[in-house]
Amino acid sequence: MVLNYDTPDDTLEAVASLMRSSWLDQHVVVVDNSTDPAERERLSAGLPGSVSYLPTGENLGYAAGNNRGIELLLDGGVEYVLVVNPDARVEGGTVEGLVRTAQRVGDAGFVGPRIVHGGSSPATVQSDGGRVDWSLGGATRHAAGGVRLEEAPHGIDHVDYVTGACALLRRRMLEDVGLMPEDYFLYFEETEHALAAAKRGWACVVDRDVRAHHYRRSTATVPSRAYVYYMTRNRAVFASRHCGEADAVDRAYAHLDETFLEPWALLVEERAPALSPAFAQVVAVAKEHGRRGVTGRFEGLEEFGVDDVAGWDDGR
Repeated sequence: MVLNYDTPDDTLEAVASLMRSSWLDQHVVVVDNSTDPAERERLSAGLPGSVSYLPTGENLGYAAGNNRGIELLLDGGVEYVLVVNPDARVEGGTVEGLVRTAQRVGDAGFVGPRIVHGGSSPATVQSDGGRVDWSLGGATRHAAGGVRLEEAPHGIDHVDYVTGACALLRRRMLEDVGLMPEDYFLYFEETEHALAAAKRGWACVVDRDVRAHHYRRSTATVPSRAYVYYMTRNRAVFASRHCGEADAVDRAYAHLDETFLEPWALLVEERAPALSPAFAQVVAVAKEHGRRGVTGRFEGLEEFGVDDVAGWDDGR
């Protein structure tokens, strides 16, 4: 299943990679969150006839959009659902490898492949699943991120969560735990989902001998407003939900400032200085919303700054 939002070319390539899979017992679904009728028409016209196309008519967000596809597939009786980002490409044996691993690891609610940086030379790992550091207010990090493939470990590893770029979800886990939490709108959904599943005894595993490639089209010259806002706001929401300490959000934001916001602020100042005031505004609003526990889609993002700088306005 692939969730599209105004990236029909990427989505069609992701679908094509699934159609080349060695695992033939699959039903590919494309859920379309696009709001532009022309984009929806271009995508639907390019899809193979065997692919189910489900336009939502609005931008529901990552979890809600994927959930509509998951519901359709569960109604069709599938045992596993593979969620694939439009900017990800599976190898020919990826789907089969993930299903085989799920069959071997009976308590795995989530099975992920090794995610490789798309087009990197030398080839490097983007993620072997994710870990949560509670001492830093619920900081998340990608296991083995940046390690060269020839130096990376092999085999199956248990992780805290599987990254949403490519993840296999077991039907029985979904029936037991429920679908992805929709209130984050964008980012942290897969982590929240995995933690909820772990409380009910479901494991997250990564098969590091199975690979998918993630090209991260959303990463551009400067970060989009949506990326800055939702990563900042949702970090506080996540910390307040799962860290019991009174200063959890403060610790979360101190870490986010050092590792994410301050480096991006410097790059924005260097690459697009006209956007620096708007960047600071987005951060301030996101932090205030995060501390108040605001969730869902934020309709006010378009009010911040200039739209004609590449990478600033991705509309999400």
